[in-house]
Amino acid sequence: MAADNNGNKRSSGDGTWFAPLVLLIILAILLTGIRLIRELSGPRPIQPPPARITKPPPLPPGLFHPGTIAIIIDDVGWDTRLVQEIRNVKAPITLSVLPATPYGGKILDADNSGSCEYLLHVPLEPLPSKTSLDKIVLKTSMSDEEILSILRREIAPYRSHIKGVNNHMGSRFTADREKMKVFLGEIGKEHLFFIDSETTPTSCGRALSGEMGIPSARRDIFLDNSADPAAIREQLYKAVALARNRGEIVIAIGHARKNTVAVLKEEIPLLEKQGIRFVPVSAAVH
Repeated sequence: MAADNNGNKRSSGDGTWFAPLVLLIILAILLTGIRLIRELSGPRPIQPPPARITKPPPLPPGLFHPGTIAIIIDDVGWDTRLVQEIRNVKAPITLSVLPATPYGGKILDADNSGSCEYLLHVPLEPLPSKTSLDKIVLKTSMSDEEILSILRREIAPYRSHIKGVNNHMGSRFTADREKMKVFLGEIGKEHLFFIDSETTPTSCGRALSGEMGIPSARRDIFLDNSADPAAIREQLYKAVALARNRGEIVIAIGHARKNTVAVLKEEIPLLEKQGIRFVPVSAAVH
């Protein structure tokens, strides 16, 4: 043992405990500080697990269709062979029969199978007026009684076969609201629907029939303003594109002509294979 200046003895190990004590105090201070910092900063947010990436489920059947078209063939009644060719297409094409044609009644009576839907193609006054159909065309210059008399006479022979009426010509008549009220009123009484061929953008037929509570629809596309098969085919595919884009039934009107029927016979089976659906025009009526 060593002696201090006063002669007292001391241990050579005095003071060795002091350094560890200081370290423990410092460590305790650090731990307390860390705990305080965590409490002041609040709880740590819980991170959600990463979402699983999966393919969307398939659409339910019937929710989407690639296109639906209703085709009307006007001016039926002059040629029975063309009508038979249309029936051979095996698609639900609607035929619109002109009154007072030589074969209109025979065509309707011969369809015992009900393979087609039929309309009456009522001649209305065009703009400018023509005289070729003066005996049966409905004119704005006629009295209401005269219009009703002619219309009833036109409908009567075909009433058991037809489901509706569409207009032949009519750019003057369909723009006359008062005369159209008379015309549509009789159609409503006969429980027929009306298809506005819309030969003029000023036609009030579609809007007025809605006001009167008469089921109706309007034409979207004419197929054969040109007799060229290439032009007819182009119009048909415009109808297809419109049906796909709009998501509603598109009404396309053609005529009982050789080239029109030939294009339909060729194209409809191909379009059906692509998923295009063809329906009677009554399916578009509301």
